[in-house]
Amino acid sequence: MSRVALSSPSRIALAAAAAGLSVWMVILYFRKRARALNVPRASPWIPLLGNALAYAKNPPKFLAETAHKLGPVFELDLAGLVTVAVCSPELARQVEFASESVMSSRAPLEVFGFLEGLGTFSTHSGALTHKYVVKNFLYPLLDQQSELVDREAFQATCEEISDRPNIPTALDLFPTIRRIVIRATLRLFVSPLFMNEYPSFIEEYMTFQDQLEESIGLSVSLPRWIAKPMFLLPVQRRREQLEARVADALTRLHPAGAGVWLQHFPTAPFDEACTCQECKSYLERTPESAESATRPTTAGLAQMIVGLLSAAHKNAAIATAQTLSFLLGNAELREKVTRALAVGDQAPLNRCIEETLRLCAHSIGAMRQVMPVAGVDLLLPGARVAHLPQGTFVAISHSTPHQDPSLFPEPLLFNPDRLLPGDAAFPSSALMTLTTFSGGVHRCPGERLARAIMAAMCRVLLTKYTFELAAPLPPLDFSRATLAQRAGPVLVKVGPRG
Repeated sequence: MSRVALSSPSRIALAAAAAGLSVWMVILYFRKRARALNVPRASPWIPLLGNALAYAKNPPKFLAETAHKLGPVFELDLAGLVTVAVCSPELARQVEFASESVMSSRAPLEVFGFLEGLGTFSTHSGALTHKYVVKNFLYPLLDQQSELVDREAFQATCEEISDRPNIPTALDLFPTIRRIVIRATLRLFVSPLFMNEYPSFIEEYMTFQDQLEESIGLSVSLPRWIAKPMFLLPVQRRREQLEARVADALTRLHPAGAGVWLQHFPTAPFDEACTCQECKSYLERTPESAESATRPTTAGLAQMIVGLLSAAHKNAAIATAQTLSFLLGNAELREKVTRALAVGDQAPLNRCIEETLRLCAHSIGAMRQVMPVAGVDLLLPGARVAHLPQGTFVAISHSTPHQDPSLFPEPLLFNPDRLLPGDAAFPSSALMTLTTFSGGVHRCPGERLARAIMAAMCRVLLTKYTFELAAPLPPLDFSRATLAQRAGPVLVKVGPRG
């Protein structure tokens, strides 16, 4: 095959363009670093990559050691994403309880590509409307029907494991639990019949979400004009294709089979202050008696379902799989928990879940952006002040206090019998709570549901099935922006419990 040779002028033009792009990226990078932050900078630091290489080796260890050396507030540079890391519960409260107009949780979503990844309508109105449905309808329903989550978890598990014609010799625990939790969430929130109308949804959705996480991760440290065409627009197109199929499935669902979210979401409040064309296209005015009411279109419902699953399933599934993984690595503890569940005693399992949430919490999360023109002051120990200019990103390290050896001896050891926050004997002087679900004004409204899903999934799997590791248990892996996962597949042999 012949090759087309570039002429000298063409080669010179390409080289000049590449050089210009490189220079521009370096200029942008050092502009970011020029922000006047009066907090110490983490090290080791190298140009362009910042602290990224050292951080990636072991994020919780890097954050804990840096906090010990520099104090609980410092600048963290992850390949150009410059963030102020807050590593103590006392200082975290100043961030968590700041209002949206002071430290915004929504602004970073727009900056980092969630408008493309989840859609403008979902990004702008999702938190408000999901919170409305969960608090006003789902939780009262769970108060009346405490067995509801258990029933959906059991049915979803049967559909995913027991009813499959060919069960593999060894299942990969994490994606298996993830599929079960997605299925249970769909049954509870949307409809038990949804999967009949869209049988391939779970696999397509998991592929989309994995691409979304990877795209956001690659985009956060790049200029938007590079990140958008390379990573964000492709994931947007995949989302729109998925939403179109979801919308088509919704049109075929019988209203009588609607789940709690699908029943009540159309009556939820929306961010009608947003005047962007996408939000307008997903809302319509529907006559009701003498006045009109705003309701989401079918396409709007589809976008919200995709966003709902992104918020509702992933970390609950990871925490469930991690709890089971820890129990698989300790036969005596697993037997103790299983025997307790057989007589209706939930306490040992609850402590295992709590210890899992402590040990596997995000290394860093709860991202905020400083909004006031004058900036914000963080009050530090010793009457010192850290001034954060407008636009500064602030993030909370959940893992650092969770793995503090002064509060949790041998903090890297899974030990559900240790003293945990909430225990009467836990040090009263420690302003410490497990922050896996964040806190303050943006505390996760779905925490109760997530805990119910974790407990129900563990109950079903431990009492209805037997589990045995088919390969050594891989170590924890904090590389993703989720709860800690595992550094490799967790392969298990599964069978029905006699």
